[in-house]
Amino acid sequence: MTNNKEFLNKISMLYPINSTQTNEKPIFYFEYETLPSVSIIQFNIAMTGIKVSKMDYILNLKITNDDQEDLVNTDTPFNASELSFDKSKMIDKDYGSATIMLTPPNFTITTKQHLYNVVLTLLDGSGVVYDISKTWFLTRKDPKLE
Repeated sequence: MTNNKEFLNKISMLYPINSTQTNEKPIFYFEYETLPSVSIIQFNIAMTGIKVSKMDYILNLKITNDDQEDLVNTDTPFNASELSFDKSKMIDKDYGSATIMLTPPNFTITTKQHLYNVVLTLLDGSGVVYDISKTWFLTRKDPKLE
């Protein structure tokens, strides 16, 4: 097992993407043409020091807007043995790093520009929290239409 346990079970990267606008590059502005509009947001996530045999990991994703409305609160369970751990991503025989794409449920953008706060929590089936990561994005009218 690895000797540096403080870097196990960590979220090492979290950023939003909108593949229809940015070809899977990071995006911090979700642009709409008219309102109401439906979110088309996904998140690229990298996790470091994941126990490759663990079967009860959970990613909890929460999205809240600047009006303090909870828009998404969803758990995504995953089995680490189903992730791709090639030799270059292994820390030792038990722990590796992996990237995944997480697609939350769509939510409606009803009015104005909003700031959205995103909190991603990595935990296990018994409720042990391993790590928390945060990011944000904005909605705004497409500048080409103004």
